[in-house]
Amino acid sequence: MGWVFFLSLLGMIPLAKHLRWASEQLAFYTGPIGEALLNAFGSATELIISICAMKHGILRVVQQSLLGSIL
Repeated sequence: MGWVFFLSLLGMIPLAKHLRWASEQLAFYTGPIGEALLNAFGSATELIISICAMKHGILRVVQQSLLGSIL
């Protein structure tokens, strides 16, 4: 079971650079408000998950994601 976690970790490492670049580009085009929202969520991954959760009406996930970012 440990190898699943390890392989998942290896798969995420190269994507981190691309997510960082995408976050920077999004912040550049949306201005200070978009940048503040990205900082509030902490990362693009949390932002994407929150948007999908809002579309599906799972507001509890969005609330917990924001709370986790604040803490």
